[in-house]
Amino acid sequence: AALVIGASPDTSALTAIAEQQGWSGYVLLGAGYSDVASNTVAGNEVIEGGLDTIQSIDDRPSNNYVTHAIAGAEIRYTLPRRNELFLGSALEDQLTMDFGTQFGWRKQVEGKGIFQLGYLFSGIPNEAWEDPYLANARREATDRDSAGARFVWDRIMGSTFELTAQYRNLSFDKERSGSDPTLNCNQKCQDALERDGEQYQLWLSLLLPLGGGHFIKPQLRYRHDDRNGKSLTNDAAAVQLSYSYMSPNWVLVANALYGQSDFDSANPLYGIRQDATTTALDATILYRLPIESGRWQLTGSVFWAEEDSDIDFHDSSLTQIVFGVIYNFGNLPGGQ
Repeated sequence: AALVIGASPDTSALTAIAEQQGWSGYVLLGAGYSDVASNTVAGNEVIEGGLDTIQSIDDRPSNNYVTHAIAGAEIRYTLPRRNELFLGSALEDQLTMDFGTQFGWRKQVEGKGIFQLGYLFSGIPNEAWEDPYLANARREATDRDSAGARFVWDRIMGSTFELTAQYRNLSFDKERSGSDPTLNCNQKCQDALERDGEQYQLWLSLLLPLGGGHFIKPQLRYRHDDRNGKSLTNDAAAVQLSYSYMSPNWVLVANALYGQSDFDSANPLYGIRQDATTTALDATILYRLPIESGRWQLTGSVFWAEEDSDIDFHDSSLTQIVFGVIYNFGNLPGGQ
């Protein structure tokens, strides 16, 4: 489900930068259970996605249940005047199994906000099928690499608004969509199914304190996929509402999202567009252990998402349960 965003363990996208110089970061280790249903996603080195053999390109995807390890880290170096360099994955991305890695710079300016600019690349490349439409034969997986940039402006001009803009170039090592001779998909047809391309995303949110450690955060999301295959070029919009509760030892974050994707032209194998609606729910809990000044945290996360396409073959769903332990080293988050 491409529009899904996972639970963030903080009420703000960017944590305040510590005033003291030095190294800091986190390490996450844990385990997860995933129920994946997709005809197009093969998974990655950590999680198996859909099944490698399908019976028909008219069938909905079957479920695939897997258990797996999770691991992630981010390392930061704080410079004078609240500048910071970082490398790794944001914790909220790790908890929702987004294995993109980012190298970048953050800057906190009094009264202006917190700025982040980063280069995105595939830490663990996702895998897709070379030809997802190959039926009654074993499909081969291929890497889907992505590289791009992300800009975040949080606490805009001292407010609780947050803006994120992101660009990614998507590249499939072996693109053979529609090449199965039994599909009678000529070169023009195969060109319309090509998945390489560019993706642009924009998110805008507002954090609203309710008092007593409670917050809500509405968010608007927009995505444009400009793929080489015109039947895959689409625009998507979503709304998300987050609820957070924060105490000295506990953090709870819950999200609900609803989105729609509108495609430019028909998929040539079906003669209709694969427009879709996406629904997602998730919740994350973090508990700070009373040892080593609270550097250790336990975490648990539950995530569910479903994408309902006008083409049954392109339906997808994902259910995940994750448990882990986090160690924060160096300057504690928020300069504690």
